[in-house]
Amino acid sequence: MFPSLAFGWMIWTRHRLGLSLCAGYWLLMLILTNTLPVASFSPAILPFVFGMPCAAVFGYLVGILSIGLDARLESRESGFPARLRTLPLRTWSLVGWPMLWGISLLALAWLTLSCGVLRPAGIDHAVLIWLPALMFVVILAWLQALVWSPFPLPGLRLFIVGPLIGASVIVPQLLLEKFGIDEALVYGLLAIQLPAAYLTAAFGVSRARRGDVPHWEWPGWPTWLRWTSAVTVGRPFVSPARAQLWFEWRRCGFGFPLLTAGYFLLCLPMIPWFAQAYELVGPSGSPILPPLLQEIDGLWLALVGLLWWPLLMASACGLEIGRLPGRDRTRPLSSFLATRPISTAMLVRVKFETAALSTLASWGVLLLAVLLWFALGGKAAEMMASFDVLRQRHPPGPFWIGLALLIAGSIVLTWLRMVESLWLGMIRRGWATLGALLGFGSFIALIGFGHWLAKSPEYWQTFADLLPWLAALAVALKGLAAGWSLRILRRRDLVPSSALRWAILIWIALAGGLFGVLYWLLPRNMAALSTLVLGIVLLLPFTRLAFAFLALDWNRHR
Repeated sequence: MFPSLAFGWMIWTRHRLGLSLCAGYWLLMLILTNTLPVASFSPAILPFVFGMPCAAVFGYLVGILSIGLDARLESRESGFPARLRTLPLRTWSLVGWPMLWGISLLALAWLTLSCGVLRPAGIDHAVLIWLPALMFVVILAWLQALVWSPFPLPGLRLFIVGPLIGASVIVPQLLLEKFGIDEALVYGLLAIQLPAAYLTAAFGVSRARRGDVPHWEWPGWPTWLRWTSAVTVGRPFVSPARAQLWFEWRRCGFGFPLLTAGYFLLCLPMIPWFAQAYELVGPSGSPILPPLLQEIDGLWLALVGLLWWPLLMASACGLEIGRLPGRDRTRPLSSFLATRPISTAMLVRVKFETAALSTLASWGVLLLAVLLWFALGGKAAEMMASFDVLRQRHPPGPFWIGLALLIAGSIVLTWLRMVESLWLGMIRRGWATLGALLGFGSFIALIGFGHWLAKSPEYWQTFADLLPWLAALAVALKGLAAGWSLRILRRRDLVPSSALRWAILIWIALAGGLFGVLYWLLPRNMAALSTLVLGIVLLLPFTRLAFAFLALDWNRHR
């Protein structure tokens, strides 16, 4: 078999399930956009029905085509698979064929999407079709180059990948919109990066093939920058739980704060654009958008809207915290971690604590990013004036209490979103992928159903009559699952009885407190008491937290 076909066959055989699902989703979108009046859809619903799934698909394609899903990005070694470095091929060919397959498939995926979906939806601008294709190709090429190249310092790759990818996305938009640069020149600046990325990747893989990996250390002052130390020995840990917490934090605690920092560095400069888009969309975007714009300024609405994305990223980061892989990331559980002399309850509890520390660190990064935006964005006076108007419009007590509860609730909700997906990371990769896809598909289906219901007022009363019964059925199923999981936990003695009692009491206290706050803040005619109680019971996770203990115990003893 020719080397070109061999690399294509390797990508297909390793990821045929994921690629088949992506192709099926592409085909479904092509059918829907060519049979339904997509151009008449609300602009607020299109990002959820089409934009978010497409972003997930392109993120998955970039990950598998970079041939670096199993690589440790925080290490200094090359992420190019070791089994491929020994192939009887020149480095130029060894690097060129995977890169050519990657950029070809990614460009073909975007062009198919743009011609088959965007044009039927009424988007036929040349810049919106050809520029993203070239941007995706450049991002993939640089990601391949950075993942495949060795670095002298551990963690240095993570600090370079984010800004470089962000520059590949933001700089072309700034050149076109702010500086009025000709489109052909922007295309040329992007295209010239492809040979530069190829040369960088070839140089890095050639050094990795001969074992030429530079080995530096972070400077000794300040001491917290030192990654490892071969001279000094730290103080012993006071307990096995503290040692495991240190290990979990070093392994995956930094991921969520780094993602949050990169996300806000990219999105905070675009807050004025988001605010202008909200004002331009107006009533056609969403029925709740005009009341929000009347209540708060567009800049505040854009800033608050950015806070939803960390909640979405928390689930993915929780899945990574839940995983227990060793050096080989293809294995679901390493023997080193499975045989540690600590109980399953302690190991899961440490993961809960790691998620809490990661959540607090991420919200600290978020606060620092918002302060930087106020200091450097030039909109601080305007936003503070609109905040004063909002504050004077409401009574002081409920306003400040509601604001404090909103911030604290967002932090707690972020932690809950992270820990409720831990159990998916503790089972096999295939089941975890299937569960994540089912959850995301259900989320998209609910959004599509909400859009259809908003366009069909004749079914509002029928749905309002059925909603309490559907919620009661969901609560009953959740109660059965919770009782089953508690029974197994108690029978196998995975969690002490006192800890189970405290967990149930804390859950009841949180549900009661949330009910009291919502009953105090919401208008009396907005929601019935039964609907409020059922919604709180469905919102607060309990069964998924118990599943973490069961999944880890099953994985340790299978």
